[in-house]
Amino acid sequence: MYYSAAARSLLLRLGEWLVEGGRLSLREDIFYFKIEERADLLAGGSSDWRGVIQARRAERDRYAKTSVPDTIRDWKDVIRGTNAFSVVAPGGIFHGIPISAGQVVGPVRIVRSMEDWSRVCRGDILVVSVIDPGMAPLFGVAAGLVAEMGGTLSHGAIIAREYGLPAVANVPGITTRLKEGDRISLDAERGEIVVQERGADLSARSEASSKS
Repeated sequence: MYYSAAARSLLLRLGEWLVEGGRLSLREDIFYFKIEERADLLAGGSSDWRGVIQARRAERDRYAKTSVPDTIRDWKDVIRGTNAFSVVAPGGIFHGIPISAGQVVGPVRIVRSMEDWSRVCRGDILVVSVIDPGMAPLFGVAAGLVAEMGGTLSHGAIIAREYGLPAVANVPGITTRLKEGDRISLDAERGEIVVQERGADLSARSEASSKS
């Protein structure tokens, strides 16, 4: 990382020098050239450098707008544009990649940052965007884990297995599809999450019971 930062700094300085000489418009344009092209540019090559930059910037912007799945399940369907796989089935059932086997039932606890750690209670099922290895202290408290991204070989997934924590990953959008207090069942052997009861329904039932 240190050498990468140093190389970037030197390239930016080169870009500034080329801007001062009128050969580039922005110092960051230096990153659109290949190594051999930079050498040619410095040697006084007469190629249409601004045209090269414009074409590659347009290509980069086009790729930046492309959304690809974390996991390709049927490459032929993806090519045909008919990849209709959905992680959500009728009846509030979600599917992902099994990470660590086990079956549990419990309330959802959304964890987006360390600020949420203090709210985790024993028996909660953690719902996260990615399995952060730093969450390991929570793995001994939680009953289960569901993540939007990740696979079986990620560092966090390996730690979850070491703790014997039932876990499922690669369930896109799960942090927004589930809410705090929802009661779910997690079958980490099949990679299946089933919403048993929504938090709002549980609150309404509790309130009705207290009135009666």
